[in-house]
Amino acid sequence: LEINGLNLFIRIIENLYTNKEQSPLLRSFILYKCVGCMKLLLNSEYGMEKINSLAASSYSFRQIIAQSLNSNQIVKR
Repeated sequence: LEINGLNLFIRIIENLYTNKEQSPLLRSFILYKCVGCMKLLLNSEYGMEKINSLAASSYSFRQIIAQSLNSNQIVKR
């Protein structure tokens, strides 16, 4: 997080939504792993602070989070 890792993480998620060349299964798997990482961040006070500060300063971050919560994007096990 200290060396711009959160911004890189968000770019990965953003690319999942914009790059339609990858297979849907691969994109779903990567998104599933990203959700796990986000969960780990949200379970720590430091991670939560970083996410809140990025959300406050970045419209695109809020847009990506909202899009990722879209029920059409959720993969069921």
